[in-house]
Amino acid sequence: MYEYDDEGRLVSSRPEPEWDETERAWMLALDQFRREVLCPCGCGFPKDVSQAPETEFAVSVPPPTRCHVRTALVEAQKDAKDRPTPEALLWGVRLQGEGGD
Repeated sequence: MYEYDDEGRLVSSRPEPEWDETERAWMLALDQFRREVLCPCGCGFPKDVSQAPETEFAVSVPPPTRCHVRTALVEAQKDAKDRPTPEALLWGVRLQGEGGD
């Protein structure tokens, strides 16, 4: 927050808190939801669905799709395995035609 005098000059400033009570409450509620409602395996379904016995034969898994961006990135990283400390390399991805390609 900034405070100005009558002539428009900055006379003081106070930083605003990054997390106010409302934002903290939202994050605590999200954490509680994740712990108490969602299945801990990471499937994304609520426990009452994913862990219900009747769900066992009521689900189907469609074929996977491919992320071509991740595929290209992983292939490029394989080629860098012989470089010194490849785990320290920072990687980015650009679509062809962007950034001068």
